[in-house]
Amino acid sequence: MINKERHEKLAFKQIVRLEWMDRTLNLVLAGLSEKEIRADLDWYLSTQMQKGGEGAIRNKATYGMTICLLSCWFREDAELDSFRKDLLAAAKRTDQSHWLPLHMALLCASNPFFMQVCFQVGKLYSLQDQISSSQVYNRMKDIYGDKETTARNTRYAIRTLVSWGMIKDISGKKGLYGKGENCEIYDKKTIALLLEGILLSLPDERSEINSLQKNDSMFSFSFDYMSAGMLSSLSNGRIVNINFGLSNEFVSISQHC
Repeated sequence: MINKERHEKLAFKQIVRLEWMDRTLNLVLAGLSEKEIRADLDWYLSTQMQKGGEGAIRNKATYGMTICLLSCWFREDAELDSFRKDLLAAAKRTDQSHWLPLHMALLCASNPFFMQVCFQVGKLYSLQDQISSSQVYNRMKDIYGDKETTARNTRYAIRTLVSWGMIKDISGKKGLYGKGENCEIYDKKTIALLLEGILLSLPDERSEINSLQKNDSMFSFSFDYMSAGMLSSLSNGRIVNINFGLSNEFVSISQHC
């Protein structure tokens, strides 16, 4: 069963910095319990600033990002369990400096709102070299409604992309962004997990294979083509491929995973 609540929620309430994702993943890899990780993150994030670096210790209520980071790994969602295990296995054999595609896969799957922001950003970059936050918001409000929550959460997602190096501020032009560094992926399992993360973020969790690999949300990543059959075989049964005619191949999240 597709979890409609996961797909419809706008719960992206703060910037999610890359170093915070790294720390959380390291703690999960170390085998700590959710309670132990929560305690560590509460302490760590109490001095972390959303723009980066450390600041004065803040009141606990002001760094609720702990909840978002933990929900990526521990929220009860049966269709993400096996996917998370494969992400952990991939992280164990991958240097931390190459974890970006894994973080992208997890955050998109856990928070489809974030993937939708990435998609709109990528779509705009396919048309122009620079984009503005207002352009992204105008597209997001068509989907989620013209309300403060949409505007605020879109802003947090955009600043998350900045902190990840996927887009960059243009000096002297507030609210304008250029493309960041391109991330090349060579490991087939990592490619498969990134594609699966995007697939899990789609409303019907289904896509034509070529459209999936060209999804604008992955504007910052480069990788070789992967057939529907290979993607299915690398997913440990979580993805099934469906043929329509001689040329149309679709992939879908299995409803029995």
